Amino acid sequence: MRAAGLLGGLAAALLLAACAEPAPRRNPVMSGAAFVLDEGRRVEAEVHDVPPGAQLLAIVLVAPDGGETPSGAFAETRGERGPGYGPTGQGVSISGGSSSGISTGVTLGVNSSGGGASIASDSVSTSIAVPDPAKLLADRRAYRVELRWIEVGGTPRVLPLPWR
Repeated sequence: MRAAGLLGGLAAALLLAACAEPAPRRNPVMSGAAFVLDEGRRVEAEVHDVPPGAQLLAIVLVAPDGGETPSGAFAETRGERGPGYGPTGQGVSISGGSSSGISTGVTLGVNSSGGGASIASDSVSTSIAVPDPAKLLADRRAYRVELRWIEVGGTPRVLPLPWR
């Protein structure tokens, strides 16, 4: 009888846990990449998961001599990122199968088919006209592409965008 009481308490606790709000998801980290296009005449830059309230100042191509070429206007898109197959869940049922008609078992289940909810994601893309395509193609790694931005709290930041 005592075991039945423990199982009932366990079932109730699991049922409450299954109904609880999931832990809040952290915002993904902003990331991006740069691509050389049109035989070196243009660099395309993409930035994903822009934090809400961030102020994007510029995306620049920095030459080996320190010269900077700014991008054109940003094209902004809003979408969703993440598994997007729906949330996972837990379930509890009390069932039995004895010939006496008394419930003797507890079944616990976890819905693992979900991958978590999608989250909103802001992205930007832009192009940079390359002043000397031949030099860029000869030694692309000597150049870098940077996103300059300000956090919500006012801290200036630089995000290097890797070449792809």
